[in-house]
Amino acid sequence: MTHVLLSLLTACSSGGVKLPVTDEPGDSVPEDTAVAGPCDTLHAVLTADRSLGRVPVRVALDSAESCGPEPIVAWSWAGPDGVFSEQPTASTTLLSAGVVEIALTVQDADGAQASATATITVEPATCPESDAPLTLARLESADLAEAAGLAVSQRDAEVLWSHNDGGDAPRLFAMGRDGAHLGTWTLSVTAGDWEALAWGLSGEGVPLLYIGDTGNNDLTGDPLTVYIVEEPTPDGEAGDHPLTASATLTLTAPEPVDVEAMFVDPVTGDLFLLGDTGDGRAVLLRKAAPHSDGQQATLEEEVELDLAALGGSPDATGADISALGDRIVVRTAEAAWIWLRDGAQTVAEAMQGAPCPVPLPDPGGEAVAFDLDAPGLLTLSQGEDATLWRVPFLSEVDCDGSLRAILTASPAEGPAPLGVTFDASASCAPDGLSAVSWAFDDGGSASGEVATRTFDIPGVYAVELTVTDPDGQADTTTGSVYATPPDCPQAGIPYSTGAIEPSEIDEASGVVVSRRDRDVLWTHNDAGNDPELFAISRSGAWRGTWTLDVNRGDWEDIAISTDPATGDPLLWIGDVGDNGQTRESVQVHRIKEPKIPEGEPGAWTLDEVDTITLLYPDGPRNCETLLVDPLTQDLYVVTKSYDGDTEIYRKAAPHRDEQRATLEYITTFVFGVGDLPGNKATTGGDFSPDGALLAIRTYGDTAYLWRRDPAGTVDRALTTAPCPVPIPSDAQGEAICFDDDGQSLITVSEHAHEPIQVIPLE
Repeated sequence: MTHVLLSLLTACSSGGVKLPVTDEPGDSVPEDTAVAGPCDTLHAVLTADRSLGRVPVRVALDSAESCGPEPIVAWSWAGPDGVFSEQPTASTTLLSAGVVEIALTVQDADGAQASATATITVEPATCPESDAPLTLARLESADLAEAAGLAVSQRDAEVLWSHNDGGDAPRLFAMGRDGAHLGTWTLSVTAGDWEALAWGLSGEGVPLLYIGDTGNNDLTGDPLTVYIVEEPTPDGEAGDHPLTASATLTLTAPEPVDVEAMFVDPVTGDLFLLGDTGDGRAVLLRKAAPHSDGQQATLEEEVELDLAALGGSPDATGADISALGDRIVVRTAEAAWIWLRDGAQTVAEAMQGAPCPVPLPDPGGEAVAFDLDAPGLLTLSQGEDATLWRVPFLSEVDCDGSLRAILTASPAEGPAPLGVTFDASASCAPDGLSAVSWAFDDGGSASGEVATRTFDIPGVYAVELTVTDPDGQADTTTGSVYATPPDCPQAGIPYSTGAIEPSEIDEASGVVVSRRDRDVLWTHNDAGNDPELFAISRSGAWRGTWTLDVNRGDWEDIAISTDPATGDPLLWIGDVGDNGQTRESVQVHRIKEPKIPEGEPGAWTLDEVDTITLLYPDGPRNCETLLVDPLTQDLYVVTKSYDGDTEIYRKAAPHRDEQRATLEYITTFVFGVGDLPGNKATTGGDFSPDGALLAIRTYGDTAYLWRRDPAGTVDRALTTAPCPVPIPSDAQGEAICFDDDGQSLITVSEHAHEPIQVIPLE
């Protein structure tokens, strides 16, 4: 694998690429130039983690190197099938062999666009090599003795579904991969001859199970029945549960067939049944999507298979299709085969090709399914001592007797921070290895057959492995891992640390945690009150009052940061409220966080105050949210409106006393709809101490968190989907902050003696 950086410029700009690409009008881009920053014109730069691979090829893509004079606000990634993502980073899986073009289009805040393209060479798939079968478990339930179907849950890959052959009640069995019995689900239909089980997804992505009452040993001309049910969710009760079919299909075959194998194409939704005709032929039959309750249809014959000629019995007993639709497995009692399907092929076209043989551990069994946990097959034997087996697939390796560096990474993908173990033990070394070295594109290196590394920042990381034999011959290979953005924090159970004791605090509009004493909170009142800061303990007890030597205004929020030059904690008070939208300018006051004297609480005056005056570029705005980026010291203000339109502005660092500056517009959100449902009026916000999270709250019962890469910008973070976090529903909730460790949110409400609420983040 290679780590590829591609860039493309608009027709009016200049720049270059690391690999040849073409811009949209067809102009070639000089290869001896390079995109430099800052960019005077908009540049789209596409980074792909590979330019070559074998079906299926998963490509991780990034636009982080794109740049321009204005913020980039929109992204569009397109492949052969059209647009597949509108995020700064994307990934796609390529299923068709050939040269595939990936296109990135970016748009800046002024509406200008630039594009880049990359070509990925996709080689045809090859037959998987099987490792020795593994025994996973003996089945706990003795009632599942004639397993005739097997499907892996689409909700939880640790759950498997099966059913008995004809003669049993019309019920599904749920089991764990450890063989544990998780319950049965009985369908309210007349018992028939259940022979096949398949998985599928509804148009809305709901997991479905297709149950084939399709056994027809006597080869009569009777119709076949397929029940479609929404996949149940085992709840820990291993009893019997009712099950209702969402659809019943009545199907007629062109000739009498006994059907014991069935699958649903995840690409088209078509239903395929594999029937035995009694004369040595196995026919693949198709019922085209969509499928609806009460539907009657005549099956179309697609392909005839001669399974006996492949080395098995002529009767197919089980089948499945991979989640990507690129592999189809068919088994008999003795053997199994996999047909490889290119993304440009139909199922019928793929199954006209030569299959790949796969050894089976359970002669006489009927069930087979692709594993979702790792490449391989699952099979289930029949009998009172039924066993669940796994047939692992090995990665393709062709050493050809020469030195070859081969690396594995586990895991190769996951949320940042991602800890990865790299292993070179699979390398081909006929004469042994004298040295193994690793180089990571984040600047790290390691030696030895096994290396570990943690990637803290989301992104695609290239790794280079070099192996050397005793003769001094060396071989190098590269791979990549993908640290995805961290998962959204989950809210724990809120709790109160106490109620605010001073009755003077009756309109708390902002709150922060002290950097000098984590037991201290700083808060202030809303408009109409004196310019006072209150220190309270987490229990709500009064610790002191400080009056600032400034004009009384409309204090709406408070923020805290650390002076990067001195290390002193700084408090920032936002005199930014403007309900009538009449103020020509607003102010932010900055002070060193006071040291609370020992002894009894008291009142003091602060006359060392820096005041920064801010003007909006497009007229007055009302605002109740002030943020200070702990990584850059930039100031952010978030406007408030009752129609949901919320603008974010920035005043970049550095800041000085009596400075007058026009705010820079960043973006607009609409609260109350889409990803930001609920209340429309924003009332407070904060950055986590490490700058990785940005929180904004409204009067409602939800705060929204945006995740920011440690090396990323706030602008980019605000383009990602927010994480909703439930917070206590306050009567007039305005104040919110992160705790000093970033592991909790703290909220308080207006009115006297309100509780101090803590919401743990997990």
